[in-house]
Amino acid sequence: MTLLSFIHEHDRVQLLTDTLATDPGGAPQQFTDKVFTYASRDMVMAGTGYAALLSAWDHKLRESVLAVDLSQIDAFASDVLNDLWNDLRQSQDLPDEATATIYHFGFERDTKEAVRIAYRSKSDFVSERTTEPGFGIKPQPSDLRLPESMDDWIKIAVDLREEQDSGPAEGRIWIGGQLIHTVLTPDEVFQRRVHEFVDYGEQWNLMNAMNDLM
Repeated sequence: MTLLSFIHEHDRVQLLTDTLATDPGGAPQQFTDKVFTYASRDMVMAGTGYAALLSAWDHKLRESVLAVDLSQIDAFASDVLNDLWNDLRQSQDLPDEATATIYHFGFERDTKEAVRIAYRSKSDFVSERTTEPGFGIKPQPSDLRLPESMDDWIKIAVDLREEQDSGPAEGRIWIGGQLIHTVLTPDEVFQRRVHEFVDYGEQWNLMNAMNDLM
């Protein structure tokens, strides 16, 4: 699982994600980028849940998909995601409770309209498409509010991590590493690091220690 937050506006989409990847018990495994960019298609992809599906879908989009924007991809995404998910469930023996959600954010090439689309394993990856502006964050904090600035958005993420850390282990979302800010407009996509969690170095050392033991 991961921290994923977005602000969808008519002329811009922003995302904020962390970089920590863990095993199911929360042990740090690596720092990784969680937003996949496709500048030539005016879109980005992100997701929550089982990370292998994101990697498989990214590979499919880069290697064998003929499309110029997310609307063309939407025409076949549900079917292909279902096939990829079923293959992963069989080959990796996923537990029944395993889930994944894929998000596409981008601009239609003809209209330059900002679009977001969600595909959820729980609903067979049926396309959930909207052009309505909005704010979203997973996991949801106890106090859900629209950030007023980048500093406020970072504070929401830091507070959410503390909230998750203080809760029960069951269902906990592990957040850490750095926060990466992604911005998508009809003309460009760019990313920047905006925050580093206080235990970044400690988690890095744990990753290396575990790697030495393997």
